[in-house]
Amino acid sequence: MGDCDFAERERVQARESSLAKSWLSLYSYLARTSCPQSQRHTMEMISQTDKERLEAQLSDCLKFRPVIAGRIAEARAQGDLKENADYHAAREDQAMNEAKVRDLEAKLSRVQVAGEIDVPLDMVFLGAVVVLRDVKTNREEKFRLVGQLSDDSSDDYIEVTGSSPIGVALMKARIGETVRVDLPKGERRFLIVKIEG
Repeated sequence: MGDCDFAERERVQARESSLAKSWLSLYSYLARTSCPQSQRHTMEMISQTDKERLEAQLSDCLKFRPVIAGRIAEARAQGDLKENADYHAAREDQAMNEAKVRDLEAKLSRVQVAGEIDVPLDMVFLGAVVVLRDVKTNREEKFRLVGQLSDDSSDDYIEVTGSSPIGVALMKARIGETVRVDLPKGERRFLIVKIEG
């Protein structure tokens, strides 16, 4: 009988240990994903255009709230909510819209518009489109330095954030300088050929 008690106690302790590890893992995940340490105290620099784009997206989401509320009210009036597809679809749209509102509000709370007044014309800063020449291949590429990637795609240039490896190397570099970029596939060097607006 003593062996059974010991075995049962070991199983209970193993379950408790496993449960504690699961909770610790979940807590650790939530702490990392809800507000990363790097975003808690730092402001992100973005261009005025990027800020206006974020504000427009937020405005669109806020305008959509009454539309969704109306859809929910209409679906609710139909009766039984358990099998009401319109109701569930409207509630899902509401949840997604509210998540986007929270995300945009959080982004806007930690951004600051980069002042473009005092930036020399030959210096790379947010909003600039930079023509780079790969020192090794002599191939030219265009990059636009942004505070935050936009949903708009352009064939004219590749958007890079100021916190990306290329963005970090380019920020405040000047025309004629060669910058070193540490990429996953290895180091690359670029000559800054010109800066466009």
